[in-house]
Amino acid sequence: MKSLRTVWIVVLAGCFVAAGELTEDEVEVLNNKIKIGSVHDYTVEDSEDTKFELLKFYTYQDEDSADEYTFYMRVTVELTEKESRARCFAQFARIQGDVDSEYTGEDNWEFVVAHGDLIKPRVTAFVIQYGVLIEKEGNKKDFIVLAEKRDDVRSLKELMARTPNRAKQKARILHQYSYRDQVGSVEDGDSGNGGGIVDDGILQSSWN
Repeated sequence: MKSLRTVWIVVLAGCFVAAGELTEDEVEVLNNKIKIGSVHDYTVEDSEDTKFELLKFYTYQDEDSADEYTFYMRVTVELTEKESRARCFAQFARIQGDVDSEYTGEDNWEFVVAHGDLIKPRVTAFVIQYGVLIEKEGNKKDFIVLAEKRDDVRSLKELMARTPNRAKQKARILHQYSYRDQVGSVEDGDSGNGGGIVDDGILQSSWN
């Protein structure tokens, strides 16, 4: 999969607006600010010799948007056994969650699925979808996809059609965000002289 060409697209579709409560202007603004960065896949092993397929990637968005919207991530991967070429898919979705008040808008993500009874599986295709959840009447929610990145497949529908069998082992997504470290010193005098809190670098939250 590492040698395959990666394609990413930003979704601009009026049907999403009709399905949720976002205006066309809001969708356009969010589309311009939300990005999915590069994606890398690895085979890893834990201390108990359990092997996993790991998909690592990052996202960008406007740092103030996290206070206004409920961001949501969905990842679907195709796993193919090396020798038998048997295929299955693994999928997981989650709310991004709360962030620090000094959130920078940059997030790290890890999609993890154990090999289980699969024999030397590899990620051969994926679809990453990032967007917002919109509340609907009757406690229903719509997932409005604002950014999508995929590899070796043209759509999520195509991936699910060619690989309908789901992996037995459950996948998960881990999330980490960046935030500014605000130190308690002031710049150019004390606060009475117009000084301000010094921005002392970028920190990473714990994974959750």
